[in-house]
Amino acid sequence: MQRTNAYDRGMRNMTHLGRLTAAPLLSACAHSAAPLPVSVSRWALVEQVRAASQLVRDEIARDPLSTYVDTFTPMLRADGRPRPELFGPDSLHMVRAGYVLWRETITPVIH
Repeated sequence: MQRTNAYDRGMRNMTHLGRLTAAPLLSACAHSAAPLPVSVSRWALVEQVRAASQLVRDEIARDPLSTYVDTFTPMLRADGRPRPELFGPDSLHMVRAGYVLWRETITPVIH
């Protein structure tokens, strides 16, 4: 039996996102990186995550048939910190609620 992590399980739940036939005029749909978990040591890297997401956003903007979806901001609380309920006990891997939020954020863009 092959082991899978939360990301693999979440992606299986979102397989429809990979079907570009749902959006025939869309050549690519990229989304921002997830906010780093609530761990203080990892949160210190948040600016690097934001910079990486900006690089993806800039590259996607060069192609008029591509779109960028901000999945980072909806994963934050009002104080700008990650929503802990979206992450498992290790504060690293997302739980189902995180993938549901991604699906709710991305699906309207590709349909």
